[in-house]
This record gives sequence, C-alpha cells and structure tokens, in this order.
Amino acid sequence: MKKEISAPVRDVKLSGRKLRLALLILLLIGLAGGYYWLRTQRPQQLIEQASLLAASDPEQAEQLLAYAIQLSGNSHSEAQLFRIALLIRLGNADEALGQFTMIEQPETLPQESILQLVQAANQRGMFYLSENLLLAAVSQETERLRVLRSLLEVQLIQGKADAAIQTSKQIIEEDPEDATAWRILGTYYLPQKKHVEAEQAFRNALKYSRIPQQRQSIFKQLIAVLIDQGLAGQARTELEQYREQFPSANDITLQEASIYRLEGQAAKGLELMNDYIARRETAEEAAHHVRGLLLIDLNQNEQAAQDLELVVNAQPWNYEAHYKLALAYRRLDQEEKSSHHQQLADKYRLLRIELLEMTNKLREHPDDIPVRNRVAELYETFGNREQAQELRRKPE
Repeated sequence: MKKEISAPVRDVKLSGRKLRLALLILLLIGLAGGYYWLRTQRPQQLIEQASLLAASDPEQAEQLLAYAIQLSGNSHSEAQLFRIALLIRLGNADEALGQFTMIEQPETLPQESILQLVQAANQRGMFYLSENLLLAAVSQETERLRVLRSLLEVQLIQGKADAAIQTSKQIIEEDPEDATAWRILGTYYLPQKKHVEAEQAFRNALKYSRIPQQRQSIFKQLIAVLIDQGLAGQARTELEQYREQFPSANDITLQEASIYRLEGQAAKGLELMNDYIARRETAEEAAHHVRGLLLIDLNQNEQAAQDLELVVNAQPWNYEAHYKLALAYRRLDQEEKSSHHQQLADKYRLLRIELLEMTNKLREHPDDIPVRNRVAELYETFGNREQAQELRRKPE
C-alpha cells in the first residue's frame, strides 16, 4: 500500500522546486544582462578606449575597434566607420574596403561621414576605395550633387571612361549647367567619332563655364571637333572668338593651320607651321602631323614623309598618318614603303573600329571577362596603358 506524503514534506519539496526555479530565472537574467553588456556596453567602452589611443597608437586603437565590432555582432556602424578611418590612416586600403563591405545598408550611412573618409582616402591615393564609398552614398538625395562630383573626380583619376560618362550624365540631370560634366562628355565622344554629340557637349560646356582657364581648353576642343567635321567657317568663327576673349594667348597655331588647310590655303598653313616648329627645340607629334598634311596637299612629298615618319614612330597606331605616308611614298614611286604603310593604316583603322564595338559590348556586359581582356589589349595597342591596367585590375 502506497504511503501518503505528509503535508510538511510536500511543502518542503514544493519550496525546493520554487527555489530552483527562482535560481534558474536569476541565472537567465544574469546571462541576459551579461550578454547585453557584452553586445552594447563593452563595445562602447572599447570604442572610447580606441578614441583615446587613436592619435598616439592607431594600430592598437584599430584592434580595439575590430574587437568591439566583433562583440556587437558586426552591427555597430560608428565603430565600423571609425575603424575604416584608422585603416585608411594606416595605409590599408584593402582591409578598409573589406570592413566597408561588411556594413549592412551602407547607403543609409551619414553622407558627411562618407565624404570625410573619401577625402582621407584620396589624400593617400586610395581612389578605388573612395569610389566604393561614394557609390554607397550617391543614392541619398541630400548632398547628391556633391557626392556625384566627387565620384566623377575619382573615376577620372582612375581612367574609368565609361563610368565617368555615366556619372557626368547623372550630374547633368541634377545640374544642367555643370560645365565640367558637359566637357567630359565631349572629351569622350570625340575619339568615338560622335562629332555631333561632342560639338553639342562642348558648346554647352562653353556656355556655362565661368573659369577662364577651363574656357580656353573648351574653346580649343570645340575648334578641334569642328575641324574634324570639315566645318572651316564655324571653326574660324570660334577661333576668332577665342582670340577676342584671350588676346594674349598664342597656343592655337595648329588649329589655325588646320583651318587654313580646310579653306584651301595650305601655303598659309605651312608658313605658320614652319615658324611654329622652328621656334621649338622639339615639337610635338601633332605639329609634325599637321605640317605633314599640309605638305601632302602642296605635293611636297619628300618633306611630308619626313614629318609623318616622326609621327608613326611615336604613335604606331596612328592610321591617319600611315594612310598619308602611304600616299606620299606612292607619289615618290616607293611602292614597297607605300604598301607597308597602307597595310598598317588598314590594320589600325579596323582595330579602332573593333575597339569602339567591343567597348559598347563591354558596357552592356561588364562581367564578360574575354571581352574585358580584349578591350584592355586594344587600349594598349592604341597607347592607353592606364585604361588597360584598370580594366585588368578589377571589374568596373
């Protein structure tokens, strides 16, 4: 027969269970409090310690911040931004970028904090890091124009032509009177033979620019695109306006000689170029190119060949110079040389067309590695080593 448990014994057992439950609750509360302290209070203490050490011992401060970020579950944006700043200061761009990529929703970070990091990174030549920081900040409406202009600057420094074009277009959407953005569009349209777009971009840039030195450069670019289109009258008009606005400037001899050539006055153009080259110990290839073209027009083929040989030796990809050189040698009855330069002219002309086509293809498929590598090869072929290196280094 089962024994009944007396009331006092039952009370003791019940009290024991209640005590154990109370102790368990207290333990859980303690653990929760400790966890809360580790996740919030301890990281804050570490951040404060890092702040005190940042000036005297940035390496130790950076390690404290890394620990604080780890304790916070990688969710403490203040510590993350602080650590990025220290890593920039320590010259560790890769780790700074790695820390930045760990931030959840970086587009919500304070823009001013991002811009301060960008300034520090730019001072140390960490332009790829700056670009990634700015791309995260560009989606915010406040200070958007300032961010876009900073982004454009670092893209230009890195030689990222396609990215710079897209950023320039975004800037113009925000501020249609931004002369620098218009000028950049024109500069990149010109080698693509998009003459109409380049001319309009340069005209807009000239319309809105208020900086004298910038206006001088834009004027010369506008004259160049008009010459490329064979628009002698318009080119002459812009040249006269340039002289009117900058009467002391004497840096448009090549453009004026080219206009004389379009006007059918090659002899006047040649006189200008002979004087220009004679006054210089070493003239640039462009000067010899212009004089070579004028000499061809005047049927002075031997002298033309000498100038154009200088050009193709310095710029082997210059298919226009090869073509005129082939013509000069043909007139001199030097068929072997003529054929050689005609073949080179055809080769580089086709490669230039391929570069334009492949660049457009890369813009549509930026992750296509074979296309990217081919564009890099073509850039190298045409003397653009910096752009080739940038393409090989990392995807845009």
